[in-house]
Amino acid sequence: MNLVAAAAAIHQVRAAPDERARQNKRRLVEYGSELSSSSVSSSVDEDDGDLARETVEYRLQVGGVDYLVGLAEGRELQVTISPPDGQPPSVITLADLEWHGEQPLGTAYFDENGVVVAESVQYIGPLEGEDSFAVRYRGCELRVRGRSLQEASLEGYMLPPTAKRDTSQCVLSPMPGSLLSLAVRLGQQVVLGQPVAVVEAMKMQNVLRAPRSGVVRALPKEVGAHLKVDDVIVEFE
Repeated sequence: MNLVAAAAAIHQVRAAPDERARQNKRRLVEYGSELSSSSVSSSVDEDDGDLARETVEYRLQVGGVDYLVGLAEGRELQVTISPPDGQPPSVITLADLEWHGEQPLGTAYFDENGVVVAESVQYIGPLEGEDSFAVRYRGCELRVRGRSLQEASLEGYMLPPTAKRDTSQCVLSPMPGSLLSLAVRLGQQVVLGQPVAVVEAMKMQNVLRAPRSGVVRALPKEVGAHLKVDDVIVEFE
């Protein structure tokens, strides 16, 4: 659970970069407080004087496992983690997080029964979206993805992302137009920079050249075909 707590803190820092200094230095005094039923709540501890403690609740996916996570900020960061299998929540006290946005290595300090334990967490970098990033912890590389409660509740109604086709071995149409001619045939060996096709657009002819050397595997479009942007004209093996 320490990894989940550290990942939650890193997610918070990434989500609000202007709050990094405050989030890395504040401490929480009171341990074991229950999460508020609302997504965001504030309270004042008697020991803290005027220091308000804010609890933020969201969904955090770590290594494919989805957790309900609550963060209570004060002099320390208290992380309440609810596993998906119905087990009782775990309360982790994060005494400090020495990690400055986008740096590769961070150190999380956990308060375990009054003893501060340091754990290293390597931040690998962002993934396909702003809500996803990768970390390495104790030799394991894991994907972390955070969503608000509202975003998580609406995910079931959203269409899955469309997988992007790998076009690194293709010649694409750079603009809408028509395929005026093809200069290659199936199975032909071509070299880097060799003309392979001509696209006509706005009464102008554009010569397309091979981006690499290779053998022509497919010619999806016939001469005279109407083209859209990024239509595949030539595909190499």
